[in-house]
Amino acid sequence: MMVANSLVGLPFPLINAMLLGFIFAKSPTSMQGRITVTLTVPAQVLSMFCSAVAGTLLPVLGFHGTVLVFLAVLVASAVLMICSHSIRSIPKAAQWEHTMLR
Repeated sequence: MMVANSLVGLPFPLINAMLLGFIFAKSPTSMQGRITVTLTVPAQVLSMFCSAVAGTLLPVLGFHGTVLVFLAVLVASAVLMICSHSIRSIPKAAQWEHTMLR
């Protein structure tokens, strides 16, 4: 079970790196600080509430129920990412020079 849980998270850093690489390769240098803030602040704000949500759910759902809630959110996020045509249509790095951002 532990190995399966570890393997679930493997594609996310790779996908994140590919997306950010494409975004920063296509963005003007003068805008990259603003883009970094736009991408990281919402994630950091949401991560602030994870402990509060977990602490609230633990007495109500127990450990396994709380883990299932977080797993369901993770799976839903993965499905949205995998089903996104915009993400799946990012070209190979060699073609980035000729690709326009939408």
